[in-house]
Amino acid sequence: MLNLALIALLSGSLFVAPDGECKKDRTCERDQAPVALESAVDDVRSITGDTYAFGRPADSAPIKLYVEYGRGTVDMAYLPNGSEVPLTGGAEVTSQRLAVGVQLNVINFTSFKFGVGGQLNVAQDKVDIGGTTVSESAFGLQGLKLYGAFRGRVVGIHGGYMLDLAAEPDASAMQSSSDQRDAIFFGADFDYPSERFRLFGGVDYYMPQSGDVVVCTIADCSTTATATDDTNDNILMFTMGAGLRFSVFELGAALLMRAQDQRGFVNASGAYAGTIAPYLRISPPSIPVSVFVQGAVAREYTDYGFALGGGNDIKPGLGFTAGLTIGFE
Repeated sequence: MLNLALIALLSGSLFVAPDGECKKDRTCERDQAPVALESAVDDVRSITGDTYAFGRPADSAPIKLYVEYGRGTVDMAYLPNGSEVPLTGGAEVTSQRLAVGVQLNVINFTSFKFGVGGQLNVAQDKVDIGGTTVSESAFGLQGLKLYGAFRGRVVGIHGGYMLDLAAEPDASAMQSSSDQRDAIFFGADFDYPSERFRLFGGVDYYMPQSGDVVVCTIADCSTTATATDDTNDNILMFTMGAGLRFSVFELGAALLMRAQDQRGFVNASGAYAGTIAPYLRISPPSIPVSVFVQGAVAREYTDYGFALGGGNDIKPGLGFTAGLTIGFE
């Protein structure tokens, strides 16, 4: 279905007549195809779930850099049947996230590109009940994501490894910002650009590996349980969105659909959550630098935007991520 939608979009864009004389002279349609394909060539995506608010990577900057900061709160959760309930004891969890990333295209042909990159994540989770902090992780390393990405003109594939670097929880009930496990991930994405409109989407699959998983109550993350990489605790993440460009702005939104095989908020029957993440990007016309803000905050593996519905998962509250990118336009 995704390929059919993409083919239909490309086919439609190649045969729409531009303004002016082209409306009278239909022979100009054959000149439209190279223009549409040329604009798509410059788009080299890496990981859709992480970078949809960055804009299109610029060929004028072979090394892409970005830094972002996010903050969000959670005080509600979904039961397995979809009902909404407050967190235990009226708790509120506040999360802070900082990420620094770099991407380099080592092969940069017109119709084929290969890039490698890395993203270092710093995180903190704090639990408050009745205005008192009952559990808190240090604002420290959470993990390192290493990846490679192959691209054609519009569609690409990517994959890599997530190395868990978070401190282990201790007997003082210190909160943990990770599940203490590494993970393998891979996926596919597309990003079709035009002068005014952008359509993007993708799917990512995360496979946590063997390790001692942190088992948390609201106030205590000091115990662990052994898990293996065949525990069926994998995560499937869908991203689909669109953006509208005008002047130096791009305004858009991404629909984020997350499903987990086993571990949920209440029990091990699986979990799912649907959220939406609006974004605004501002970029000058002459240099590949931009700033952005989006209505989503990253957890360990995926982003959560504004809640639409779910089951056996958290219900995210207000949150945002803002950042600066170099090499995207």
